[in-house]
Amino acid sequence: MSNFPDGEGFFETIQTHNQRAVALSAHLARARSSAQHLGVILPTDAEINVLLAEVLDLGQSSEFGRLRIVCSMQGQVEVTHDIYEMWSTPAKVCFVIDPIERNPHTIGIKSLPYTANLFLLTTARDQGCDEVIRIDSKGHVSEGAVSNVVFRINGQWMTPALTSGCLPGIVREVCIAELGVQEAVLLKEDIEQADAGFLLSSLKLAQPISHIGDRKLEIVRDFAEQVSKCMAEL
Repeated sequence: MSNFPDGEGFFETIQTHNQRAVALSAHLARARSSAQHLGVILPTDAEINVLLAEVLDLGQSSEFGRLRIVCSMQGQVEVTHDIYEMWSTPAKVCFVIDPIERNPHTIGIKSLPYTANLFLLTTARDQGCDEVIRIDSKGHVSEGAVSNVVFRINGQWMTPALTSGCLPGIVREVCIAELGVQEAVLLKEDIEQADAGFLLSSLKLAQPISHIGDRKLEIVRDFAEQVSKCMAEL
């Protein structure tokens, strides 16, 4: 999670597979929604696609890559692409009372600066974990530092509602639309009853959660396979 740009703006992070940007249209649509909300005028999709093609053509070839589109508050667009190493083991997560005071103007936007999110990720790693589960002062679950979350609770896959302040993630939306995942207001107590879970993001797609703190969860690999199949079709 290094090399995040300084300054103010917003960004999209996209997985590439064999130099192809996965779910590019969905990401560009979300970027335009963010721009409209923030009053930013972006170049046309055709102009952005030219930048993307140039970067992908020049980039080092690999099976998986990380394509990042960074948009400044002045409407300037910068594109980078580098090699991304996909997860090979399940993730360990821990609860954290969210210390970040949410800016209501940027809720639901991948906004910069991203320092506070990266600090939470460091907090997780200091505790021997890969990611956090953010809990607000009312005990409501929102998301991770850099991931959406989904849990199986009483046999039903569930993800926090957008009213929690979580990002409207591309993979999260696919899980709701295609895999029957339900949105709900989830409390810390609900997650403590979960028997399986995943971290969702455009880079990792669906990474199984092996532990919440010291508690072990079931690894449900077919869910990750279904997510990968759905994303490949976008």
